[in-house]
Amino acid sequence: MGRPKAGQEKRKDLVDAALALFRERGIKGTTIREIAARAGVTCGALYRHFPGKRGLAQALFDECAGRLTQTLREAAEGKSDPRQALAAVPRALLGFSRREPAAFGYILERHEEEVQRAQPGRELPKDILERVIAAGVGSGCFPEQDVSLGAALVIGMCIRAVFFFEREMLASSWEETVARVVRAALLVIEQPGEGPGARGVEHDGDGSAQDCEH
Repeated sequence: MGRPKAGQEKRKDLVDAALALFRERGIKGTTIREIAARAGVTCGALYRHFPGKRGLAQALFDECAGRLTQTLREAAEGKSDPRQALAAVPRALLGFSRREPAAFGYILERHEEEVQRAQPGRELPKDILERVIAAGVGSGCFPEQDVSLGAALVIGMCIRAVFFFEREMLASSWEETVARVVRAALLVIEQPGEGPGARGVEHDGDGSAQDCEH
């Protein structure tokens, strides 16, 4: 017999099992018994960690969204130039989608319902991007604009790029896709009234931005 699982190990196994089953069958199509069986624990152990399937689903969203938020926060931190910070966020978001595809997919499936009842004060991925754009506007690096709309446009581009790439609907490599999305994100924020066809914004070939002072 294997050694008994510690509490935190059981919780992690339950979260991992729920994520896999929710992605395979949906929340409604998954039972508590199936989650417990996949995790190798009893149903009683599940209820000791979560109030039920709905509570587990919300806790799972919170954990996945929290990991994504932390990834974006770390990508933007330490960059004094707003353009460099802006370029780092979509690049980090796309990277997360590749490293943790199940978590990323679950966030997309659940975000509409879960974001609407987000706890006050809880930072979400969009908040990181809004803060980066607002800092750029405040410093004069980016023009005045609706920062929430700017964040929505950048996140939307990332999501659709992942969607099409995963379905092999793009001719570009993953590296080329990331670089082009980053360039497009910079153009959208730097030229909010003109769109991606605008001229006058210089970027490096890999999609990174040149410094604001350039």
